[in-house]
Amino acid sequence: MEGVAVQIKQEINEEEIKPPLKKKYNRPPTSRIVHDAIINVGSKEKGASVQKIKKYIFSTYRLDDRKTEILINNYIKKAVRSGKLIRCSGSRKGAQGFFKLATQKRTLPTVDKKTLQQQEGYIEKRSITNPSLQLVKEEGCEEERRRGCRVTVVMDVIDEVTVEPLLTSQFVKPYRLHYKQNDVKKIWDLVTLHESVSVIIYNTDKKKLILVRQFRPAVYYNGIPPEDRVDVTIDTTKYPGIRGLTLELCAGIVDKRKDLVEIAKEEVLEECGYDAPLEKFEKVITYRSGVGVSGDRQTMFYVEVTDSMKVSDGGGVAEEGEMIEVVELSMAELQVFIKQSEVNCPGGLLFGLMWFLQHKAPKD
Repeated sequence: MEGVAVQIKQEINEEEIKPPLKKKYNRPPTSRIVHDAIINVGSKEKGASVQKIKKYIFSTYRLDDRKTEILINNYIKKAVRSGKLIRCSGSRKGAQGFFKLATQKRTLPTVDKKTLQQQEGYIEKRSITNPSLQLVKEEGCEEERRRGCRVTVVMDVIDEVTVEPLLTSQFVKPYRLHYKQNDVKKIWDLVTLHESVSVIIYNTDKKKLILVRQFRPAVYYNGIPPEDRVDVTIDTTKYPGIRGLTLELCAGIVDKRKDLVEIAKEEVLEECGYDAPLEKFEKVITYRSGVGVSGDRQTMFYVEVTDSMKVSDGGGVAEEGEMIEVVELSMAELQVFIKQSEVNCPGGLLFGLMWFLQHKAPKD
């Protein structure tokens, strides 16, 4: 009996030292809910937008939280790389755009590493010679590398560029103005544009300015010598798309019947991913830009954000064809940037940077 008692005691002790079972989490696999969403809300040709995918998942599975959104974004990016999902619209980075299920496993052609990276929509590091973009490249690459990620740079992959006369446009309306000045008859060719807003964004946690980088066709085209604009088709090998990349303030046109500050708030959320309260926005100035051609009105705001206000990656609205990269500029990089002899950026950015340095920049 004593031996039996010892054996029972040993069994009890073994049970006591066993680690407790982890509580099983009832969150369904991200792959399953994403595929389910695409099947239910997407079309066979165009697929489903990320916004519709998330809306379906939040309402169907009742998983409307930040962790679910991060899991969805991460899975979509991973699934595109592995071939489980296909990006249907645009060559945007990350979990943005429209996606559909792959019908078969993707096979990649046998090519050299650099070509393969470009086909996949990313490169590890691109050599940038434009001085106004050098700081952006260095800062962005180092941050991504610290996080163990590849750097996505696809905006400058431009090809099949052609030029034709403008007949109609929903954004630009050309006119010829006839007038008298000091009793002398004159004419002036001009265009009318939408009013716009721009925002100086400063992250107080990181102590960095938040800017945007994007491809501007007008900058690209006007950077080509006139003698090479004669042909309808532009030689993108000779004039690569990187020539059209600009550094700018977060901005957008006024095409809604809302207060300007509300439109500014929307642009900060869409382009840079920060959900800043309206009361945080401070009007800087209203001025005229393009005074020789358009004379359009732009209102500039200033807002301070924190890391806790970051709710998305930003990047613009995929459905509207926007392709925007969020850029963080430290105070040291800002000082170097404004001392360059030439920069690929609008005058509004330079004014905004100078205003920030004079009125808001930290003194230490």
